[in-house]
Amino acid sequence: MSLDNVSNAVMRESRYRAGVSQVPEYPCVPRPLLYGFLFYTLFLYLQGGVRFPMLGEIRFEMLMGLVLGPTALTLFLHRKDKDTGNVVSWSIALLIIMLVMVLLSRYVGHSWDVMWNRTIKFSIFGLCIASFITSPKDLRWFLGAFLLAFLKMGHEGFMGTLDGSLIWYNQEIPRLHGATPNYMHPNSFSGTQLGTLPYLYYFFPLLPWYGQAILAIQSILCGNVILRTGSRTGYLALIVAVSAIVWLSKKRLKSVFVICALLLIAAPFISDDYLGRFESIFEDESAAGEDTSIGQRKEILNDAIDVFLRYPWGIGVGAFPLVRTELFGRFQDTHNLYLEVLTNIGVQGAVIFAGFLLCIWKVLRGIQRDAAQQLEKLAKIDNADPSVSSHTNDLKFLLAAAKATWVFLIIRLALGGFGMDLYEVYWWFLAGVTIAMLRISNVARAKTGQFVIANEARG
Repeated sequence: MSLDNVSNAVMRESRYRAGVSQVPEYPCVPRPLLYGFLFYTLFLYLQGGVRFPMLGEIRFEMLMGLVLGPTALTLFLHRKDKDTGNVVSWSIALLIIMLVMVLLSRYVGHSWDVMWNRTIKFSIFGLCIASFITSPKDLRWFLGAFLLAFLKMGHEGFMGTLDGSLIWYNQEIPRLHGATPNYMHPNSFSGTQLGTLPYLYYFFPLLPWYGQAILAIQSILCGNVILRTGSRTGYLALIVAVSAIVWLSKKRLKSVFVICALLLIAAPFISDDYLGRFESIFEDESAAGEDTSIGQRKEILNDAIDVFLRYPWGIGVGAFPLVRTELFGRFQDTHNLYLEVLTNIGVQGAVIFAGFLLCIWKVLRGIQRDAAQQLEKLAKIDNADPSVSSHTNDLKFLLAAAKATWVFLIIRLALGGFGMDLYEVYWWFLAGVTIAMLRISNVARAKTGQFVIANEARG
């Protein structure tokens, strides 16, 4: 090699290093705040106040929220990147319409109790996610804490299956129940475990063998809960979740083959009780009096439609059971998210809630497309630089997280056909994670662009 060639190579490498040095970094949240929030995440999902009565008596969870909430709001407002894909606007609109429907409620005291103890608490949690999760590393920590909480619940369900402590007859079959009030009902227990499946599926190929072993164990525990809760809602949502994963897959035929293989392996372990429970989804035995749950659901749906037609502008946050008792002498809630929205916050609230969901849907799909495009650009860089390799791994994780969260949304929409979840944490989890990932994606795009420019400078 001539001296000129060596000199040119050195200059190209120098320009490349200069370009790499200009690659932007992710914002950094003080570590104590992040770790405090991760603890709060575990405490919230595992209902620490129930597990540790002393902490419950002092409202420890609420105290943590009152400390973390204002801090999160301060960080959120001071963030230079203001792009939230309109998720914040729709979230605020949803909170405002709920507050209005507290004031206009037929039972204001009850509505305020629901608003304060559920919606406001969970919206603070969503704000914390959006504020404290600012990098792929932070996102890994948070979703790791999220999965760890449900691993604990899955373990409790497995032990409760072995010793029978969490199984008792319900609707004529032995059904598994959760260990804490929020997840005590089999349908709730099944639904929350279902929400972890897309994360387990998409993260599995990204982890080393020991991480894959942990996720495999958690998948088995999760499957045990979904099966033994005997939740027809859970069974249907599982079919929807699998369909969504297959639809997202680039190798759909292979995905179908793998799923069929897993079903064949699992089939011998499924008892007649649960097979019959699944088959009953497609059979209406309520007319013969053989399945009172289906008959009760029909009665609830008819009552909810009646209430909506009487009060199309809404009866107030969480007020349906009380209004139903007043009108028909029956207390149960709607057992349907969409009728819960229509009866509680009216037509105007339904429009806002639909906009909120559609916005999250579109932003998550946009993140997926953006991450995939960035990975294609990085694949063209012939370079063994550790910083490029690290960035590529971050983008793979971001893409997996965006896909998993989108499937999580699909699962919640499917479960909404059979459960009333308007005031639960799921929607604020979705809003917070979506905003966090969008902002991470924006920084990642700038990093990718700088790596591409630096590589072109190298020639």
